[in-house]
Amino acid sequence: MKGLILFPSLIILSSLTIAINSFAYPLTTSSLSHINNRPQTMKAGVQNMMAAPNQSKIRGRVLKIDRSPQFSDKWNLEVEVLMIQPIQGGTFAEVGQTVQAFTICEQTPFTQNDVISATAEYLGDPSRGTFRLTQIQVER
Repeated sequence: MKGLILFPSLIILSSLTIAINSFAYPLTTSSLSHINNRPQTMKAGVQNMMAAPNQSKIRGRVLKIDRSPQFSDKWNLEVEVLMIQPIQGGTFAEVGQTVQAFTICEQTPFTQNDVISATAEYLGDPSRGTFRLTQIQVER
């Protein structure tokens, strides 16, 4: 009878051991801060992992603006970050960095070289993605 009770326990313990060893990613200080001998920000070397829910207040200069060829109300932007503050979660950008972004609107209220402020949500994984900008205001 003891063998019958012990057997399910061994199966569960074995399954947990296999799961932990198969799926665990060995994170160390060096794997988080340096990949390929280059300093990294907001990256852990893990790809295809979506960014956690996040929202930031961003202020930036519009360096480039193009209408999407697929969607007439989507505008692809390249923005130089002048200020970024987290509202929820991480910011996924630093002051001085140039980031890819997009907004959805019929006509943009801004042009190239304008300074804008907006609510930003980073969409993607920690190694690549884009910011969706909403509530955009032009600073004149």
